[in-house]
Amino acid sequence: MNTEETIHTTIDELRSLLRDAEKALEHADGAADEKIAELRERIRAALAEGRTQFDRVKDTTRERLNQCDEFVRTNPYQAVGVAAAVGAFIGLLFSRR
Repeated sequence: MNTEETIHTTIDELRSLLRDAEKALEHADGAADEKIAELRERIRAALAEGRTQFDRVKDTTRERLNQCDEFVRTNPYQAVGVAAAVGAFIGLLFSRR
């Protein structure tokens, strides 16, 4: 599974979670207690804020992935060199353990 597929899978899972939370809130509408209504509104506000932040992170992640892709396509030898250096460094760290 590549990075883009992982991102899409995570996005789908989070959307599903948000839909499930909204459905749970809709089914709780029969409660007449004022505190329940207040809690419901707080949860809805938190869901809306979470959705906004999630969309912002998703857009930023896509932008960064596109920048990385562009860099690798325009500088393939530098990208291979950086990847080799990072791999060697990680290998060095694990070999010391």
